Amino acid sequence: METPAILAIEMHKPLANIGAHAMLAFAPFLVPFFGVDNVGAYSAIFRERKNLDRLLDKLAEPAEVSLGAKEA
Repeated sequence: METPAILAIEMHKPLANIGAHAMLAFAPFLVPFFGVDNVGAYSAIFRERKNLDRLLDKLAEPAEVSLGAKEA
């Protein structure tokens, strides 16, 4: 399941900064569904590219571990 997630994040990486700012602009509408802290946290994740790279690394870790276990 990590492969589709990695593909989706890689595909939307150029638009992540715009999405983060749009999330802040629409925060008054999103807060009732996600909460104040979550809207700010998700916006912070997508605001900087290095955060997306770290997220992709974390998603790729289990895939690498499971591939290593299958090969042994």
